[in-house]
Amino acid sequence: DGVILISLASDHAKADAMMNSVLDNLGAIAVVAAVRADTHHVWEYDSAGNIDDTDPGHPRDTSATSAAIVQAVAAGQQIWASREDLGRQFEPLSRLTEVGEDANATADGGVVRVNQLTAAAIDILTAHVTGREALSEGEMHTLAVAAQIVVTRDTLWGLINRTNAEAHAEAWRHTATRTAGPQAAGPYALAGFGYWLTGDGARALMATERALAADAGYKMAQLVTMVLGAGINPAEWNGIPV
Repeated sequence: DGVILISLASDHAKADAMMNSVLDNLGAIAVVAAVRADTHHVWEYDSAGNIDDTDPGHPRDTSATSAAIVQAVAAGQQIWASREDLGRQFEPLSRLTEVGEDANATADGGVVRVNQLTAAAIDILTAHVTGREALSEGEMHTLAVAAQIVVTRDTLWGLINRTNAEAHAEAWRHTATRTAGPQAAGPYALAGFGYWLTGDGARALMATERALAADAGYKMAQLVTMVLGAGINPAEWNGIPV
């Protein structure tokens, strides 16, 4: 076992400095391969972390029909042209729903109201996950309200597992992009967790960044961000303890 390191930058000097800094701090971790890449070429570092200045590099095939992209698509992976292209999936829509008052009214209604909301949200998510039908605006409003009440949010969080994580993440992403203000943090954080559990770190990061932009102090988003930053394998997740 070991690591594969890729330094992607147009500034070769900065790329080399970054790579050497990483190599110097790996300790006993084995390096399977270390490469530098820019828009057009790839170079391989030697065991000392150097690249021959006379090496022209290997041309990169960035076309949509390159072997790497074809294999990734065949394996079910989604390919995005850029970070900005991916990020557009998580941008709030032009018309956003306010859910703060409904969440407060539910919380003020006591255990019965909260339990009713929890049951309704579970039914919506179960139907979505099993049938993969698009959520209605009313259903997404219900989910957005549910995500504001911690005990309900945590119950819905507990529904996410490796089998259904993609469907849950998509449901929460669509809900989040329609939710106004700091109340969007909960749906974005749940989406981020779902994407992480599928192994999609890029979308998990996009979702948690949006969650923290909506509410910088949102603890669940901070937790998912910490998990991503630590490189924790989703296979380590054993579910929320009951």
